Amino acid sequence: MKYIIKPEVPLTHILNIQLEVSISQKSVIDFKLPIWRPGRYEAANYSKNIQKISFEDEKDNKLNYRKKNASTWSVATNSSKIRVKYKYFAYQMDAGNSFYNEEQLYINFINCMLYTEDHLNEPCEIQIEMPYDYKVACGLERKANMFIASNYHQLVDSPLIASPTLACWNYEAGGVPFSIWFQGKHSLDKEKVVSDFRKFSEQQINVMGDFPRNDYHFLNQITTYKHYHGVEHGNSTVICIGPGNDLE
Repeated sequence: MKYIIKPEVPLTHILNIQLEVSISQKSVIDFKLPIWRPGRYEAANYSKNIQKISFEDEKDNKLNYRKKNASTWSVATNSSKIRVKYKYFAYQMDAGNSFYNEEQLYINFINCMLYTEDHLNEPCEIQIEMPYDYKVACGLERKANMFIASNYHQLVDSPLIASPTLACWNYEAGGVPFSIWFQGKHSLDKEKVVSDFRKFSEQQINVMGDFPRNDYHFLNQITTYKHYHGVEHGNSTVICIGPGNDLE
């Protein structure tokens, strides 16, 4: 599955998303959006944020579709490729949702990336159009503004923050590189934070005897208001916490 994400003007909080898939000769194919996410054991309604969805074949012809339920679109076609185009409203700040404004692009892909069951275990490519000065925090393999996932499950377990003000503190534990990312203003002491993170990382690796990932990323969303929420992922964790000036 190949995705392209083009953010609109920041004040709209809209992401333009395109998905292209190659398919076998089927008369009907279902496109789905998850109603779950990592670390949350209840049904979610992410599809409420999808606007103006459309489906096209390889010749740009519009395809008919039927919405089977809140998160499934059934498309009739005999073409070899389908392009899905839709808008996603990204304006909820917590560790499990997506947020886009003039300061940052923050995506939990589980919220907004459609899929087909036939392609779940195939590689995914995600191209994101963003300003050249944006730094990016994400556990996925990156090639310029292209991100590579080995399958859909890895994609939706790899949140992303992109911003010109994103900061990163690095350390190593057990031979594994760790990155502590910060989006937002805070009053934290770098030496103390890095020292504390290294200590608990080393202790965990010593207790478990190994570390199952090649790297690890702590993605910190620092808010100006009181907030605390966290979600763990395969090789990253999102922590949404604030107010930043009160952190020690």
